[in-house]
Amino acid sequence: DSRDGGDGANPVNMACTLKGSPTEAGQTAASGLHGGLTSPGMQWFTLFVSSYRGKDEFDEKASEAVKDWVYNAQLAVRDVLFSGNFYSAVQEFYMEVLGFGTAAVIIYQDFESVARFYPLTIGTYWLAMGNDLRFNTLYRKYSSTARDIVETYGKENSPECVLEALRNNRPDTRFYIIQCIQPWNLFGNHKRHPEFKYEDVRFVEGSSDTDPILYLGGYVTRPFVAARWSDKADYVYGRSCPGMATLPDNMQ
Repeated sequence: DSRDGGDGANPVNMACTLKGSPTEAGQTAASGLHGGLTSPGMQWFTLFVSSYRGKDEFDEKASEAVKDWVYNAQLAVRDVLFSGNFYSAVQEFYMEVLGFGTAAVIIYQDFESVARFYPLTIGTYWLAMGNDLRFNTLYRKYSSTARDIVETYGKENSPECVLEALRNNRPDTRFYIIQCIQPWNLFGNHKRHPEFKYEDVRFVEGSSDTDPILYLGGYVTRPFVAARWSDKADYVYGRSCPGMATLPDNMQ
């Protein structure tokens, strides 16, 4: 087709630049990371007991029993990751860190699959670090319907605005929920399990101070994982990644 506007541009090449090739490259890169680091077709992690020399050193029989237990635990972890949603979640995790320099995923216990992974997307969460420059805080904002809020947290924990939506026969009205995962006692609650190190506080955005909190729970270990493509000093979020480098081409 010679209708190129008179400037000699090649329509075929112009069409190629409109395909979004940087986004396609991101998908390819994420698949490459997935296949090289966490491929479901290979044993990409190993649990083991390091050699220990001390007064409580295991005898040979006990050592073999410990090794058998660790090996069986490794098989159990492999089965949990394979049967759940880990591999689909980690693909999204790689896409986020490649495109935006920062990625996060929340890990919950699940009665059916043991563990459930919830990858987050940029702009829906906030991170913070402790003095050791390790992530210890994650806040996020997400929406849920009035019906789901009451079914999940109960009427006694739901704010008045949610209950009013149900009374007015508007169960699909959506409300924003703020979730705060952080070291325990930042909210001043000292009545906790002695082993809990992290708290999980959830409330409906815009609810009054007299409304109940939707949820207050705790975790023994940090229930989320966050990563940066490149970090510097005490910056919380990644400052460089392939997606940022190709941003001008992607915008074009």
